[in-house]
Amino acid sequence: MPSTFFGLNIAASGMATYNAGLNTTGHNISNLKTEGYSRQRVIQKATDALSLRTSYGMMGTGVQATDIVNDRSEYFDNKYRQCHSTFQRYATESYYLQSVENYFYPKEENSGSVANSLTNFFTSLSHLTTSPMDTTIRTNITGYAATLAYYAEQTAIQMQELQSEVNMEIEATVKQINAYAEQLSSLTKQINAIEVYDQTANDLRDQRALIIDKLSGLADVTVTEKAPADGNGTNQYIVTLGGGVLVDTTRYNTLNLIAQENKVSQNDIENLYTIEWSYGQGFDCHNPILGGKLQGLFDIRDGNNADNFRTTIKEVTAQTITLVTDGRSSVSAQDLAQLDIPVGDGVLTIGKLDYEYSSFTVDIAADGTYTYTFTLKDELSDTGVDRLQEIIDEADPEKMQATVGDSIGFRGIPYYMRMLNEFIRTFSANFNAVQNKGYDLNGDLGRDLFVATSKTDGREYDMTEFLKNTHDGFYYLNGYKVFDSEKKDAYEQDGFTFEAIVDEDNYYRLLDSKGNFVEKVYIPDDDSKIFSFTSTPGNATSVSYYAMTALTYDAAKDLVANGALLACSAENIEGTAGWEEAKNLDKMVALGMDNAMFKQGDPHSYLNVLVTATLGVDADRVKKSSENAENILNSVDNRRIAQTGVDEDEEGQNLVIYQNLLAYQYRVLSVMNEVLDKLINGTAV
Repeated sequence: MPSTFFGLNIAASGMATYNAGLNTTGHNISNLKTEGYSRQRVIQKATDALSLRTSYGMMGTGVQATDIVNDRSEYFDNKYRQCHSTFQRYATESYYLQSVENYFYPKEENSGSVANSLTNFFTSLSHLTTSPMDTTIRTNITGYAATLAYYAEQTAIQMQELQSEVNMEIEATVKQINAYAEQLSSLTKQINAIEVYDQTANDLRDQRALIIDKLSGLADVTVTEKAPADGNGTNQYIVTLGGGVLVDTTRYNTLNLIAQENKVSQNDIENLYTIEWSYGQGFDCHNPILGGKLQGLFDIRDGNNADNFRTTIKEVTAQTITLVTDGRSSVSAQDLAQLDIPVGDGVLTIGKLDYEYSSFTVDIAADGTYTYTFTLKDELSDTGVDRLQEIIDEADPEKMQATVGDSIGFRGIPYYMRMLNEFIRTFSANFNAVQNKGYDLNGDLGRDLFVATSKTDGREYDMTEFLKNTHDGFYYLNGYKVFDSEKKDAYEQDGFTFEAIVDEDNYYRLLDSKGNFVEKVYIPDDDSKIFSFTSTPGNATSVSYYAMTALTYDAAKDLVANGALLACSAENIEGTAGWEEAKNLDKMVALGMDNAMFKQGDPHSYLNVLVTATLGVDADRVKKSSENAENILNSVDNRRIAQTGVDEDEEGQNLVIYQNLLAYQYRVLSVMNEVLDKLINGTAV
């Protein structure tokens, strides 16, 4: 039989339970604007009934609050984090690609740019055709050449500054990831200390979930929480990022930033960061599923459109590694205009092993085969030579492949720098080839208008024009066809004649129509080598166009100062009438409409395709991807908030409900008090 005061206990249980509900509702309302907070609610159940051993059996004993839980949805949490990672990646790429687009093509019509300078250059050339001896127009032309070189260099400098900015952003992002890892570890320790006593640390869990939300914007993360198998102890909480464990319950790992001593692309800035785990494991910075802001930053900084340098190993010595192009080689390995590997301080990767090199040479055969010989920084041991020789002997195409850098399927800063280099190399080589075959107002053969300037000593290099003509398929060296020994009857071209030099095999004196010496030209007697160059020209004044990049691009200072040196005449005829002959000028003007110069067409078309059809499309694509990802993120977030967020109207309604419930408990208590008062004081029981 229950005690006399049994009803008071029931009322007390209701008061305690609904008071907990009222306090929880107040807690929800006070955290209405708290970031990451999820709505909490009281879980209640009836207390165990009491057996009275009477005809009516069991009697209820009241109610109790068993737990306070928050309304989090693991499904929506995971969905939100995936969408957040995707959005931050595209938003990062969109932001920086818009900057690249502005550098290449300013929105203001009159703003300086490579494209505008090129247009002005050819317009001035056209004006000169009406008055070939006009030194003012000539000086304007060479001035526009200098302007073209200036804007190409400025574009490259801005691109390097942008790469430096991205590199610093990578540093800041990695430091933020490490800070989040430490916070997650600390919060998990606090949560476990509370929940080991069968309590739920709701507010701490919200704080931890908020950090995971923020972390998912930096990189794609996976969260796993495992309860102990025997039910005793605390949960294991694991956060993985980039294929490695960032947090394991109360322990955490960090990402270490390492400034690379070696470059990957020719125009990379110094000390680009790579990452490794604090416990020594490598971190794949270019993992296509890395996700988040971090992937966007690496895509922008290192993206090469999946065209990194790839060739096949051919020979090896202790000091050198020789590679040869084949059908599997990358485009950039088979075209000097697109070659984008570092001059020195680069790294070759063969069979997952890295080999640092200090310089390289390139030999080009008539059949288009490129042979690269890399001089290593450190001599290989006998074991190292044998290892590479085994790869060569095994002849497995996969194992024989040598690469510089990773293949990254995104068009980032290195890609657009390479495309800019390809433009200035190809255009300059074609123009200089025409300029060098004409005569200036002094009756002298033309000299290079477009040159490369050494960044160490300021020397202007004379460029060695080596081109493959898309019309006839022949290679041209300094504007002249390269023949083998069976075609010596064809050595006379356009009034120029080749004359063999005694005691110098395969070298010929090039003579003009009057028999004057022009230059010495190498003509091989077989197809093994028709052109060679070294990446470090040393004191040489004549170099390959590989040395010409947007950063070294310049117009010859003597031509800029004296337009009379522009070689507009095709013949050296003494007298004013001869100088007015401008057939070579016509060839210069025609270069502006030479659809065979680039696969994209003439020089203007190349820049238009680069800026509009490639860069413009890329920028628009990632912008739309960012907008779509943001819309999806907002949609998922709204659905998550609908389930886990605090609704002030709903909580206001709950306040009234709990107020009424408590009032009813007070009423029960009052009634029971009156009954007991009558029972005790009125009946003297």
